[in-house]
Amino acid sequence: MDEARGRSRRRVVLAAVDYGEASGLALESAADLARADPKMELHVVHVVSPSYPIKHDHVDTSYLPQELERAGEYAKIDLPKFYAESIRELGPRVVGHVCFGTPAREIMLLAGHCTRMG
Repeated sequence: MDEARGRSRRRVVLAAVDYGEASGLALESAADLARADPKMELHVVHVVSPSYPIKHDHVDTSYLPQELERAGEYAKIDLPKFYAESIRELGPRVVGHVCFGTPAREIMLLAGHCTRMG
């Protein structure tokens, strides 16, 4: 019974990108995996992490809500542009995610969420 359930589970490959050359190569590899299996979805994630400029002896975070909102809006525009050419033929099997926080944590949370969805 577990074997039958495993075969019907949705398959997902997750590619985290930062718009650099190395993440472009990682995205291409992930897209190749998705192309090889017509039932596989490709999830592409970009994590926006806030910077904390230090002013003398304290960290100024008063501007963070505006900065995160602006960075998130740019990321929502830039992410589809980044993956558009390399994965055009995958169509609706591609899902883009923009997350906010620490990259390692957000990527792990999204990976866990993707494996539980079905």
